[in-house]
Amino acid sequence: MAFDLRFLLASLLCLLLLSLFSEFTGLEALSVGFSLYTFLVFVHSVGRTIAVRELMTFVAALQVVLAPSLELADAPDSMALSSADYLSYALPAVVAFAVGLNLPLLKTKPHNELIAAVKEYVKGKERTSFTLLILGIIGSFFFNYAPVQVKALVYLLAVCLYASVMYAHYSGSAFKYVTLLTALGLLLYITVRDGMFGHMIFWVTLYVLVVLVGTKRGGSLVIKLTLIGSCALFVLLAQSVKMEYRIKTWGDSPENRKGDLNLMVDLFAQRMNDPDFLFGKNHLYATYHRLNQGGLIAKTMAYVPHYEPFADGELLAHFVYPFIPRLIWSEKPITGGAANITRFTPLTPDGITSSNISPFGEGYANFGKAGSVVFLFFFGVLFNYCFLRIIKISERRPSVLLWIPCLFTGCLSFETDVLSTWGSFVTMSMFLIVFWFVAKRINLQL
Repeated sequence: MAFDLRFLLASLLCLLLLSLFSEFTGLEALSVGFSLYTFLVFVHSVGRTIAVRELMTFVAALQVVLAPSLELADAPDSMALSSADYLSYALPAVVAFAVGLNLPLLKTKPHNELIAAVKEYVKGKERTSFTLLILGIIGSFFFNYAPVQVKALVYLLAVCLYASVMYAHYSGSAFKYVTLLTALGLLLYITVRDGMFGHMIFWVTLYVLVVLVGTKRGGSLVIKLTLIGSCALFVLLAQSVKMEYRIKTWGDSPENRKGDLNLMVDLFAQRMNDPDFLFGKNHLYATYHRLNQGGLIAKTMAYVPHYEPFADGELLAHFVYPFIPRLIWSEKPITGGAANITRFTPLTPDGITSSNISPFGEGYANFGKAGSVVFLFFFGVLFNYCFLRIIKISERRPSVLLWIPCLFTGCLSFETDVLSTWGSFVTMSMFLIVFWFVAKRINLQL
């Protein structure tokens, strides 16, 4: 997130206007101003760089300070803490994470030059794209039926589907659009089957972030705003139908879920035909309430240490867990959030939906306010270094860039926990290293 004086001035103007003409408190106005800055930097970066870090920064600001500020301003009693108590921790924590995530730790080549090298490298590698497509289809269809011991491996095969799209995009393959439509069709199938929209949003977003780099379209502000506006509209639509769809298609356990394409199409059509509802105050409130990860963070802060003592750094062990396969350690902690919710909040998980206190909540539960701000700075540094190291590796192995969506899709949401975000990246990285080794032995050029 490079410093830009223009965006800082725009954010300061927003802060001034909110302070003078709204009922926002000082910290709420600061939170909105900072979130605006991260958004402007993200928009500016799209097409110029592979803006993964800028997107992570904006999503963190959106979920941890912007949505909570909007809710606190509209319904101050809706959260477990006051605006001052919550934002006095959340805002410094997000800023610390953003700074760590965007420090210039390594010097790398411009991303447009690296993409140009990718285009040259993958020309004519249709076999690679086709092989990845087949592996992805197999993994996608068998994921729900795989035993827990090998579920991660089957998922890793499934994500080859999206890598195949990246290879097909740059290889000039005659099957480019067949590959793209197959991947999109499977994404739609998974979305309808599970009633979960985040998977589709993240994959499509990361695909766009890569393919726009170095293109004339990538530098067009109109195109970027159109894409971002379309994404925002889809999120608004998804939030409006999600609960009704799940109520009608989910059973009393994840195994009993069933997809209903006709129902989903009908619900989307109803919402599109009712703009008064879609853009009405009640639904807008429901949308940023759903995006508000601060609700669970505030509950954590209200609960710890009054009812549950600080965990005193137990969280740090989660950085080691992903390196230990579940086949070796069958009792390895699982992701999903139930353990954190049960331990660090007064809530009881229902066993059907998944919620979590986020790395920001975990940081507080382990280290308190000041310690968590320091932890989150280094958490940002960790992902920053990993991203830049991948860029450096791509200077020697250009096609590594094509795996960035696979590597980072699990790192974009802050509704999970440290084990989920870090574990997703580590597991995918280890798979890619092994896969690359095996591919060489079977003469598959990745």
